[in-house]
Amino acid sequence: MFNIEQLTCLGNAKITLYLKTMPTLLSSTLPPQYIGDATVVLPIYRLTFQIHLRFTVFGELLEYHCPELEMPEAALRLTFGKAGMQVINAEINFLPYRLTFMAYMPILGKYLPNPWQPIMQQLLWLRGGSVPKYLPYPKCQPFTQLFARWLKPARKQYEMELVNAIIGNNMGALKNKYYPKWLSMPVWVYFLQASKMPYLRSTAAYYLKYTKNTSTVLPVLANALYDQNRDVRQCVLETLQIIGNHSVAPFVIDALNDPFYWLRIAAIEVLAKIADTRAIEPLLHLLKDDYYKVRRAAVTALGAFADARIVEPLIQVLLNDHDTQVRQTTATILGTIGDTRAIEPLKQITTHNNQQLRAYALTALGCFKHSDSTEVFIDALNSTHKYTRRAAADSLIKMGAAAVEPLIMALNCQAILTRHYAILLLSDLNDTRAIPHLQHRLQVEQHPLCKEALHEAIQKLQFA
Repeated sequence: MFNIEQLTCLGNAKITLYLKTMPTLLSSTLPPQYIGDATVVLPIYRLTFQIHLRFTVFGELLEYHCPELEMPEAALRLTFGKAGMQVINAEINFLPYRLTFMAYMPILGKYLPNPWQPIMQQLLWLRGGSVPKYLPYPKCQPFTQLFARWLKPARKQYEMELVNAIIGNNMGALKNKYYPKWLSMPVWVYFLQASKMPYLRSTAAYYLKYTKNTSTVLPVLANALYDQNRDVRQCVLETLQIIGNHSVAPFVIDALNDPFYWLRIAAIEVLAKIADTRAIEPLLHLLKDDYYKVRRAAVTALGAFADARIVEPLIQVLLNDHDTQVRQTTATILGTIGDTRAIEPLKQITTHNNQQLRAYALTALGCFKHSDSTEVFIDALNSTHKYTRRAAADSLIKMGAAAVEPLIMALNCQAILTRHYAILLLSDLNDTRAIPHLQHRLQVEQHPLCKEALHEAIQKLQFA
């Protein structure tokens, strides 16, 4: 009797298959008339393997024997291949659940593939017309006990829907609130590993995000990141982002090398959420990716790490990347990080010809509240671009009282826009030190826009 299991080594992202003796699941105190056996011949790609099963009328697996799996591991890999072994593993692990479904849902037998019919026939014969849950013998497997209690007459209306889920036609139904997670998860895990149809594997990966038993599903999801179908990989990454567990970091880091850029972005978003420091170097490498959306996503993800290593590479992206959107995002992230090494590079960008990039740099520079930057902000108040002026004004407001003296000096600036913004900002800062300077400016001001702003500012500050 053998059981094949999948051991996932999270440290080095390798998959190993091994065999071990399977324990007896149920004692032999049941009378023989309630114990059956059958042989299932399952096709795996162009090969087949046989499983000899012993089980109870309740659908509880007592033991099984599979001659093909008694071969050495190297021979197993050579015979079935990695993909074949994954399917075999899924079939073996799903056996206890499948048998319980068969025992309590006779209608399932009409839709099961031919290889499973011998088991269904044996279960019907063992029942002898009785319903399993009314037989006077205890059930041992927890899943069987739960399922027997769950499948009450009131839930018979869901039986056909559940049949469709088990055979793979409508797995999405299992996410409905009347299906408990312990019932849904084994089905989703099985189809993610065993289905030959990519859309079923994608569906299974998508719905695994609803499970709370992450210790069970994470190794399966991590292995599915190497699925040949890109839609499956995308659904797996979306689910991993929702789960957000650090243990899958090595697998997701491998996904950063995916040939499809949107999957690289999805992997980046997962790493940004879990913020595992092992991802820093791989993410820094992606700052040179050919696709600008990948570089921008990598910049955003790096912002989740408070690590000194990321500042200099981000500064280089800010100064040299050929895509404006990437540089804008980088400016924002540098402002959020708050490392003073970014101040001078950001000042350089505030003179850039692209006004939107200039606005982003001004906003980022304002996060530092550095007094030496006030001149840069005041110069930007004269920009013809409204977003640049707004960014400069917001940054001056952030500086608070430190901006009052520079703004008072700006009242005498020849540029009308600069004078106007200086008046408005002094009014917003509510610092009464500005009142005499505003009154003096009112005596000499000629421009009507500035004169009106001066009257309002003086009145506001006097009654502050």
